[in-house]
Amino acid sequence: MTDSAFETLFRSVYPDLHRYFVRRLGFDEAEDAVAETLTAVLAKWRQAPNTLEEQRAWTFGFAANKLREAERSRIRDSKLVSAAAAGVGPESTGSHDAAIAAADRARELLGKLPEAERDAVYLTAIVGLTSAQAAQTLGCTVSAITTRVSRGRARLRELLATEIQEETTFNNTEGGQPQ
Repeated sequence: MTDSAFETLFRSVYPDLHRYFVRRLGFDEAEDAVAETLTAVLAKWRQAPNTLEEQRAWTFGFAANKLREAERSRIRDSKLVSAAAAGVGPESTGSHDAAIAAADRARELLGKLPEAERDAVYLTAIVGLTSAQAAQTLGCTVSAITTRVSRGRARLRELLATEIQEETTFNNTEGGQPQ
């Protein structure tokens, strides 16, 4: 593989890779995750597939591994933070903060899915990979991807329906107390 082929991949994959990490890790950690992922891709560049489409899917395989590593690190870090400190946070105002809150909420909901479904939903619905590309990235069949996406979306619908039901029940009472 040539340097120009890597540059072509970089230009093609960077925006999607950045969005992938922003949605999963937040804006602050996304740049480092993208850089670390592309550094790993470059280190293994001689083993890269031949077509740009295959290279993109291959790159998202590295991204998925980086994400798992970041999630393990977050779990370790969260154990070091006290419960009191975890509950303290500034009030969010404005559309930028609302967008960040929505992205955080989406990450929270998707985090409730089993890992296989979560990865399939992210790669297809958010990153925009085809089922074939996602299958290659995750090392499974296209059929497995479509099943995981279908199940993941169904679970998300159930989670949202439950939350809406709970909010409706709470709002139909005065201050959360039965009338």
